[in-house]
Amino acid sequence: MIEDVRLLSQAVSEMADQLGDSFRRPVSLALALGDMGGTWETFSKILSSTNLLVNTEDVSEYSIDDFRKSFAKVDPLFADIKDLYIVKIVNALAQEYIEELYMVSKKLTYELDDRYKIPY
Repeated sequence: MIEDVRLLSQAVSEMADQLGDSFRRPVSLALALGDMGGTWETFSKILSSTNLLVNTEDVSEYSIDDFRKSFAKVDPLFADIKDLYIVKIVNALAQEYIEELYMVSKKLTYELDDRYKIPY
């Protein structure tokens, strides 16, 4: 059993790298949030607040900044986070938990790719 949390974190990061973790196809929402400095509370709050958001609002036209503002209400960590991380979180939510985000997550990914000319 691994008792050193740093060693466990390193092992998980290495596995994610081997699986092709990226902002387009994140391996894990928890890992993405952890990489940003988030905690279990951050994970829980982002998941529940985004689920509520999707069920109460039309997010199909949400922008990266709209999601940033929504996430920042839950955790101030998101107020100044880079666009790439916002899109990674939305993609992880869409892939793992909230399928209603799928189309907007793809739209945001294409916008980010186009804006920054990010190679595949």
